[in-house]
Amino acid sequence: MNNPNLECVDTIKDTRIESNEEISIDTTKKEWKRNCPKCNTELSYSSYDLWWRANKINSRCKSCSKKGMPNGRLGKKHTEISKQKISSSNVGKKLTEEAKKKMSNAWIKRKINYPITKETREKMSKSFKGRKFSDNHKLNLSKSNTGKKRTEETKYKNRLATVNDLFKKGIIGKSINHNPRACEFIDKLNKEKGWNLQHAENGGEIELYGYLVDGYDKERNIIFEYDEPHHNKLNKKQKDLVRQRRLLEIIKPNMFVRFDEENNKLYDIKTNQNILSI
Repeated sequence: MNNPNLECVDTIKDTRIESNEEISIDTTKKEWKRNCPKCNTELSYSSYDLWWRANKINSRCKSCSKKGMPNGRLGKKHTEISKQKISSSNVGKKLTEEAKKKMSNAWIKRKINYPITKETREKMSKSFKGRKFSDNHKLNLSKSNTGKKRTEETKYKNRLATVNDLFKKGIIGKSINHNPRACEFIDKLNKEKGWNLQHAENGGEIELYGYLVDGYDKERNIIFEYDEPHHNKLNKKQKDLVRQRRLLEIIKPNMFVRFDEENNKLYDIKTNQNILSI
């Protein structure tokens, strides 16, 4: 046959032993090959007829033929009983480290092989704009998180992931995300005290234990925070105290200086002593 798309491969001969007598049987078999018209993957056929038919209809490989097909579960919903069965079957199950690693690697490969385009991201963003959760949905979200306690390590990982995402998107460092008055105050403080506090307009804010501090002198291990008037509100003050406690425990700074803009107060929280205003 002179078809250039047709390729046949001979396999090895088979040797059998029957009645203590060696019989050599020629089992020469042909494999007919062609490439998938879409992905160019090599396909093998056990007979010429199968190869000829596939070539005639220009059939694709299994992977390509399934792409674009409608999802079998599209439009279908689980009954409440099914949902309860699925939920109860997963209660108490713990994935092994090997299983977690496989899932992680599969997700990474998927992101590399099928990256989300900028156009798709914009479409996804637009689809969520103006969308509001129903009261029932909000209640379900609240119930699902009730009683859950995240470990310090999990909280740190969440903060760090958020900070890294902001850096990646180029959001951190823009003028809309920091207080220019704070940067000006830090510059004056550096000049007067001989410090080298890095801030948003001077090398960018430094990340410490998942937090972006207003100023940090790495050489002297000094942390500086600039508190605008809204930091004196109860809920914000409580969050600041939790953040402050974690930074003191993990970073162990030599000084932790805060400036209360509303009361014009500059003080070191480690010694609880006021520092002369500048």
